[in-house]
Amino acid sequence: MFRKMLVASAAAAMAAPGAFAQQASASSVRMYGIVDIGIESARASGSATTTKLTSLASGSNAASRLGFDAREDLGGGMYAGARLEYGFDADTGTPTSAIKFFNRGSFVNLGGSWGELRLGREYTPSFYVLQQGDINGLNLYGNAGTFTQLGRNGFTRSDNSINYISPTFADLTVRLGYSIGDESPVPPRDSGRTVGLSVAFKRESLMLAGFYQARSDVFPASTLHAEKTTFAGIVGRWDEPGYSIGGGAARWNPAGPESAAAGTLSSWWIGGAVKFGLGEIRAQYGKLRAGTTSAIEPEGSLYSVSYLYSLSKRTTLYASYGSLDNNATGAFRLEASSRVVALPIAAGLDTKALTLGITHRF
Repeated sequence: MFRKMLVASAAAAMAAPGAFAQQASASSVRMYGIVDIGIESARASGSATTTKLTSLASGSNAASRLGFDAREDLGGGMYAGARLEYGFDADTGTPTSAIKFFNRGSFVNLGGSWGELRLGREYTPSFYVLQQGDINGLNLYGNAGTFTQLGRNGFTRSDNSINYISPTFADLTVRLGYSIGDESPVPPRDSGRTVGLSVAFKRESLMLAGFYQARSDVFPASTLHAEKTTFAGIVGRWDEPGYSIGGGAARWNPAGPESAAAGTLSSWWIGGAVKFGLGEIRAQYGKLRAGTTSAIEPEGSLYSVSYLYSLSKRTTLYASYGSLDNNATGAFRLEASSRVVALPIAAGLDTKALTLGITHRF
């Protein structure tokens, strides 16, 4: 008996290094990043003023970042992992957030055949479908982020969030998101609490999706009461080997009543892309309109034209032109990817910009 136990123990000891090596090989950590810098020439002009600026700008085609992805295979189709992503301005080396180091993402995940669960700071369900449906992929001038004012409405990412991504079934993928919010121990305890849903249909060349988000926001700021801010929309896209067309519409309704300065935001956009060889031309046009109590409701018209040329799988040269024309009360800003053109903005000012840049991914 003792001999059998000894043999079994020796066999286990001999097998242990191999088992450990097998387990270690199932775990991986990947470092990745994007560095994007362009030369931007911009102008803001109105009836009585014109401001010009030429500068180096980071993040016109894609936000510069450094990230880490970790993954471990748990067996039986299960896996676990984490992501940490840091954003910075490549032209100066400074972080894009002074208060959050991993401002672009910080979550742990667990997945399998049943879907994937993510806990932490993560993109919202609406962000993902807007990115998939936009011919600019939420990059360059004239992207869907400007039309929906993603940065302004605060539905790009959620802190303290729980997100679920379903497996694809009958060509449908569902994303559910819930954010605990500000985690305040005093009223209103639901401040910042967010719920979100997106449903995407993808079959061959066609993609159709819809999304809805709702967040509890304190209004007015001096009270202990939270009201709902909502964000909803639809997107669609058709992709072929040589071309793509896409578009969408959205509506943002902030907490509180409409006023002369703030109200609902409605928008629509449509765009297309043509690919030839290593090059691609993209163009997009749309409108933004704020529903306020002003005699003249703020409106903006935005169009963009961009050209991208792939030097390799990792390096892209690009030229992007955007023009945002505001009416007499409109004060919408021109954006490129995750950045805003650094010019003064006021009612009636129009903004035009041209960027020539390089994007490298690693």
